[in-house]
Amino acid sequence: MGARLGFPDWFGHHWDAFLDCLRTVVDNTDHDLTVVVREAGELLTDEQPGVLGIFLAVLSQVRDRPGTAPGSSLLVADASDRLSGLVRRMTGAGCSVDLDGGWSASASF
Repeated sequence: MGARLGFPDWFGHHWDAFLDCLRTVVDNTDHDLTVVVREAGELLTDEQPGVLGIFLAVLSQVRDRPGTAPGSSLLVADASDRLSGLVRRMTGAGCSVDLDGGWSASASF
């Protein structure tokens, strides 16, 4: 995942490192942060239920950091039957979700 997000080689594969690396990516750009997850129906399903909330909280910390461009979002894309479970899990984690034709959803985190 780190390579796809443009993270440096020192990415440590834990939440603090994810946050630090995501901030590094954001600091090196002057536009909104948009995280796109394709085939998202299975996003973090192999983890404990609270991990999705941690993921969304990390994205919120980056979004709310002074100097970050406004309008940050998470875009998840998958078949509508696979997205419904993810949408339930995201709303359960306190995220507001807007569905777009059943194939994608954008979230305010």
